[in-house]
Amino acid sequence: HPKFVQGLKDVEGIEEKEVLLTVKVAGEPKPKITWIKDGTELTIDGKCRKVKEDVSDSFTLVLNRVTKEDVGEYRCRITNKCGEESTSCKLTVKAKPKFIRQLSDKESKEGDVDVEFTCQLDSDPIPKIKWMFNDKEVVDCEKYNIVCDEASGTYTLKVKKASAETEGVYSCEASNKIGKVRSCGVLSVNAPPVFIQKLGDVQINEGETVSFTVKVMGKPKPSLKWFQNDTEVTIDGEHYKTKEEASDTFTLIINKCTRNDIGQFSCEASNTCGKVTTCGKLSIKSKPIFRKKLVDMEAREGDTNVQFVVEVEGIPKPTLIWFIDELDITSSENYKTVADDQTGIYKLIARKVSTDLAGKYTCEAANSCGKTDSTAIFNVLSKPKVLKGLKDIDVLEEENVHLTVKISGSPTPNIK
Repeated sequence: HPKFVQGLKDVEGIEEKEVLLTVKVAGEPKPKITWIKDGTELTIDGKCRKVKEDVSDSFTLVLNRVTKEDVGEYRCRITNKCGEESTSCKLTVKAKPKFIRQLSDKESKEGDVDVEFTCQLDSDPIPKIKWMFNDKEVVDCEKYNIVCDEASGTYTLKVKKASAETEGVYSCEASNKIGKVRSCGVLSVNAPPVFIQKLGDVQINEGETVSFTVKVMGKPKPSLKWFQNDTEVTIDGEHYKTKEEASDTFTLIINKCTRNDIGQFSCEASNTCGKVTTCGKLSIKSKPIFRKKLVDMEAREGDTNVQFVVEVEGIPKPTLIWFIDELDITSSENYKTVADDQTGIYKLIARKVSTDLAGKYTCEAANSCGKTDSTAIFNVLSKPKVLKGLKDIDVLEEENVHLTVKISGSPTPNIK
């Protein structure tokens, strides 16, 4: 009757490794060996499964590179004409963790909350999980939250608030006693454009070439548009050119500026997260011009706050000096000056009119390009006054008499 000198024993295999199931038998005549898995006879193909026999009546079933599919109950049955016998064992296969779902790359906006990196693992035994950011281990903290669901094998790292500091490579490393695996995902944090260098006002001479330069940051890389007085500038490569330096510095070049180029230039930077605009004014230097000149005026003696008004334009803004009969009165106590640089309107105000204030008034406007002036006559009306009156005189009969008085007044008084 056939019998097992050595029967099967439960075996724990390692995935992708070789597993040997060995029996030692006795019986006469020599027994026939049959291998069965989960009730179904195994096909011995000589590759994945083969049987080795040695001289001591030992038989070994060799399972090459076992997988989870090889797990089950294995039975060895021996038979001869005297009867049969069988022995069995269970094969379990342990494996290093395996990703059912890998980490994936993420794209977010600056300020987004709870950006999740999630993976799912198949592992027996349960793996040890380690999260890393740019190859440095991360743990639960003010920046990150780690969630583990061992029942489903799902593991999640939450980035609490996306920012430039959280941008980089995130990885999950899963390990057990068999081995370890790693999955990686990249977090890209997009941000709206920000001007690091804005446009400023520029003053040049007519015919010169001018450059407007901005430095802008943002992700994805912003696209730029240039405007003059709210109309988009056509970059023709001749009068208008653009230049990009490094990856964040952009310049608009205007060749041989004319008065048509005067106005407000703006640069608009935009990406998927938003857009921003910066503005600068282009001015062409010019000698002062009186848009409104002084006009002849008259006022009554004793009048107050009499205004002399001019309107002047010029680049740079002109400096004004006021004169009466070539005497500088800009800082005189008898007057005050008012300037509105935005409108170009300038005033000289006589606090209280007296006859001393009558005369030729001149406003001189000057800047680095030159100077010009405007002149007018100011007449002060005053009632007649006797400055030197009549005096008693004695004369001879038939002698000529001269009676003299000295008077003032404007207009000139009538004498009777």
